[in-house]
Amino acid sequence: MKYFLLIFSFIILTLSIAGRWGNPSISMLNDSASPYTNVFENSSPRARFALIYSILENRSLVFSLPLAKFSLPDLAVHDGNYVSLFAPGTSFLALPGYVIGKTLGASQLGTYSIVSIFAILNVFLIYLFLRNLEVSPLASALAGLIFLFGSPAFAYSVTLYQHHFSTFLLLAALLLVQRKTNFLSLSVVWFLSSLSILIDYPNLFLMAPVALFALTRLIDVSHLKSRLKISLRPWHLLTFVAVIPPLLAFLWYNNSANGGLFRLSGSLRRVEAIDLSGQPTTPRLLEQGQIENFIQSNPDKKNTVNFFRTRRLLGGFYTHFMSLDRGLIFFSPVLVLSIIGVGILNQKRNQLLNVLLGVLGANVIIYSLWGDPWGGWAFGSRYLIPSYSILAIFLGIGLGHFHRRLLVILPFLVLSVYSIAVNTLGAITTTNNPPQVEVLALEKVTGREEKYTWERNWDFLITNGSKSFVFQTYAKNYLTAPQYFYIISWAIVSAVILLTYRLYSYDSP
Repeated sequence: MKYFLLIFSFIILTLSIAGRWGNPSISMLNDSASPYTNVFENSSPRARFALIYSILENRSLVFSLPLAKFSLPDLAVHDGNYVSLFAPGTSFLALPGYVIGKTLGASQLGTYSIVSIFAILNVFLIYLFLRNLEVSPLASALAGLIFLFGSPAFAYSVTLYQHHFSTFLLLAALLLVQRKTNFLSLSVVWFLSSLSILIDYPNLFLMAPVALFALTRLIDVSHLKSRLKISLRPWHLLTFVAVIPPLLAFLWYNNSANGGLFRLSGSLRRVEAIDLSGQPTTPRLLEQGQIENFIQSNPDKKNTVNFFRTRRLLGGFYTHFMSLDRGLIFFSPVLVLSIIGVGILNQKRNQLLNVLLGVLGANVIIYSLWGDPWGGWAFGSRYLIPSYSILAIFLGIGLGHFHRRLLVILPFLVLSVYSIAVNTLGAITTTNNPPQVEVLALEKVTGREEKYTWERNWDFLITNGSKSFVFQTYAKNYLTAPQYFYIISWAIVSAVILLTYRLYSYDSP
């Protein structure tokens, strides 16, 4: 089953990954008529790719002027030098993909492929985690497939974002603490926790529940007649040395690029436009095309001091779960069934339940307090992709326990078909959907109705729009974009239906 899971996921992501042949130069990347325009559809992948390009082609963490313009508006300036506004870990991890891709004549495609590889690994880690809980192989495989193809994780597995890297580190750490830990496994947990901050600064909070649980493994508790004996394992304290390598890389980058060991990229002055002399300026919107491009690439006004505010909590929660433009209930309703697995783990008094719920809580609270809970112009709630993996684990537990209950299986199938169709649409078209709060202003600029749900993706699709490498390079000569969408989505749906049928019919009760 695990081999089917890996091969099937690889095939679908190969058909869906965004890209073009070639090793683009920076002048080509800045050309609005370039075929790479749809591939780098917003500033998040552009800024991360720019850092990769700068490191490997320019041998510098500081951006040249053309790279700085390419990165706008996710760009910062320090002492007259343009640098990335993001944590550098995503770009660091994708460096091998660029090198291999460039050798093969496809540097952008190779870079994006690294994210797809980690997405497949995440499916496998979900499968392994559930198998360790003695969930059936079929239910475990279904959980992995729903995470990747039935949630916005699909759309962000074929482009250059940090979410699948963060999810991998989280799931790997969870898998390590799931069993009895030893010196090596504890060291790896601390290493992963430290590395996660290099990927995305809020990962510090996301990994905290796992790290706190791992801390309990440093303590031995035993019952001696009428008293309780608590002892510390001093030798295991040496495992904390593992946090040093990622921490050193983190401090080195901060000092080299940002001008201080503890100066985060987000604390620097943000640059939203560059004038003709190459200096930071405020945007001058001269043409409608420039206006729309700026609105699309400038979804938020961030600063590290005021980015978290408690008054945003309820609004952020609504955005992530209930809103038409980002809500889980509209983009991945199948994951609502995860509540069944929570109840089952609670009945079994599994000690990992609190850890899993802690991760969920940390993820939701942090990005509900976030100044931009919408994730800018995005598809679904991209910030909750780590939480989708946890919900998929709960879903697998529920499916494994109630696999003979039609009251569970039938809603699962219906919601799966919808969730897969919606997220396949996002994966092969665009993640560049505006949040609802920006639509009125956008309509004043463009003079037309602007959609903000997955309907926007459908409108893009029926114009034969797709960023898929396979479609643009090969399939568009034989198929329309809607036909290509139907083939991919029904391939995934068919796999889920087949596995569910086998789960219902053949697995032991």
